[in-house]
Amino acid sequence: MLIALFILWLIFNGRVTPEIIIFGVAVSLALDLLTCKMMGRKFNARSKRAMRRAFGLVRYLVFFVGELIRSSVRVMWLVLHPGEEIDPQLVYFRSGIKNEGLRVLLANSITFTPGTITVEMEGDLFRVHGLDRELAEGLADSEMVRLLKKVEEGEDD
Repeated sequence: MLIALFILWLIFNGRVTPEIIIFGVAVSLALDLLTCKMMGRKFNARSKRAMRRAFGLVRYLVFFVGELIRSSVRVMWLVLHPGEEIDPQLVYFRSGIKNEGLRVLLANSITFTPGTITVEMEGDLFRVHGLDRELAEGLADSEMVRLLKKVEEGEDD
């Protein structure tokens, strides 16, 4: 029910922005809790897990926006300082994420982040090209991977 309410929220808004997503999750959750209480339906484990996943995805989105800003600043620094040494890297790592949709989200997030491109994804093995060592290092144990693992598990924290 929570997911259906959220999709309906997005359809009625007609556009998708971070504010609409965050507010939509909150409104959908409130409506789901209200309908559960009014209809005498229990808020079961499946609903709780869906709610945790939705909040996990919102948390991921907020973190991802910060990561976009950080990477953009680093790439701008490299462009504006031509004397700066650039050390391109091709790195391999395993994400440990089992859900294919979340792996695709990770691959697209890496590609969307300035200075990195997902070259190949086979199962949970990723091959990523980074414009500079700083942009390519630590992808396997990055916060993006950790947050997506939490979403996959449906954990709260």
